[in-house]
Amino acid sequence: MNGAGARLAHGLAIPHGERAGDGAQGRQPWAEPLRRDEDRERRVLVTASGVAAAGDWHELVAARLEQGQRDYGDAWAERSAADLAAEAIEEAADLAAWSLLAEQALDAGDIDSPTADRVRRLLSGAISSAARAHVELEAALRLLDCTRSER
Repeated sequence: MNGAGARLAHGLAIPHGERAGDGAQGRQPWAEPLRRDEDRERRVLVTASGVAAAGDWHELVAARLEQGQRDYGDAWAERSAADLAAEAIEEAADLAAWSLLAEQALDAGDIDSPTADRVRRLLSGAISSAARAHVELEAALRLLDCTRSER
């Protein structure tokens, strides 16, 4: 953790390190290059999986991170925290949109009514989680914007 402590998000401890500069214009030229910290990722995801209903959630996220590493390398490290948070806001909206479409697809009637009702409740929960994620991410983005404007 580089001795820097941890932040809390949805009750989950998210370790963070200290580093120079992460403003909107990218990294400061004197800052050390950022690298993925797979141990840190694993700790956060294992903690979050205790909250998640699906036991393989952290493995799915880890697989997505690995695929991103193969496809894009360390390009994420050239982007600001605010830019990456804005991307996450888009993904939260996608989660809600896909869940809404899945809920409407149940109208096809090819699933028995009790099962469809349960699926609708579960999808509604996913939409609510996406809305909560959006609120948290917007708050993070506002804090990042305030931090940049204070410099």
